Amino acid sequence: MKYALIFLLLFNYTYTLAQNTTHQPKIDALKAQIHSETDQSQRLHYLDTLADLIYQKKELGFDSISRVTIDLAIALDSFNIASRNTQGLINYYNNVIGEPEKGIILFKKYFKVVKDHISDRNLAGIHIDAGDSFYFIKEIDTAMSYYDKAITYAEKAGNDHVKAFAILYQGYAYSDEGKFSKASQRLQEASKIFLTVKDTFNIIASKNALSILYSSNGFIKEAKQERDEAIALAELSKNYGLLVSLYANSAEDYNKQGQQKARIQNFAQSSLYK
Repeated sequence: MKYALIFLLLFNYTYTLAQNTTHQPKIDALKAQIHSETDQSQRLHYLDTLADLIYQKKELGFDSISRVTIDLAIALDSFNIASRNTQGLINYYNNVIGEPEKGIILFKKYFKVVKDHISDRNLAGIHIDAGDSFYFIKEIDTAMSYYDKAITYAEKAGNDHVKAFAILYQGYAYSDEGKFSKASQRLQEASKIFLTVKDTFNIIASKNALSILYSSNGFIKEAKQERDEAIALAELSKNYGLLVSLYANSAEDYNKQGQQKARIQNFAQSSLYK
């Protein structure tokens, strides 16, 4: 149910493509440094930097660069770098390529190598990404267990931000299972944490998810309240991709109520941000 993220990804797509050309000289320079560097620690630094620069860009070889980075990091006992790049690669297969089964393979391959050597923050992160892989193949109970572990490690790390993501994704999963009460509780909890850590995008995303959940269960008034708050935040922070989703969902709710004039107005408002 990760509705909110889809619209932002669509909004950012053309911007990301435009940036590829801008980054090309730096990418070429890093590749030259990687090729000529004989010190393996420095080579790992360049590889890690390159993986960050081309993050999730299939056409720039993100997959292969990430794998080389992970393998070198493990060889040099730089396990946190290996973990972070593994997380990025699992996320890539989950959300960009749409092949979460490969994300699970990656997790099983590398987690057993790094698990005893990485920070609680990275343990939390890698469990979230593994949970997402299982979520996408509809193994919800397994996904929930990974999210639970992520919450435990995030608490150990004192990282409320990462904890909020695990809680948010549990809310999505409960919603998919039709468990309204649990979904609402988790989404509200995530929203409160995102508010505390001042993550505006994910405050909006969690409120959007709540509005969809409330609407689908007939709580139109509650849905409108969450959505109106999200719209206000999105307009203030210029999160135009999310505004497309928010206004489209608002139009759908007005349609349910037979308020066609309001429905048309909200669809028109939604089209302004596409």
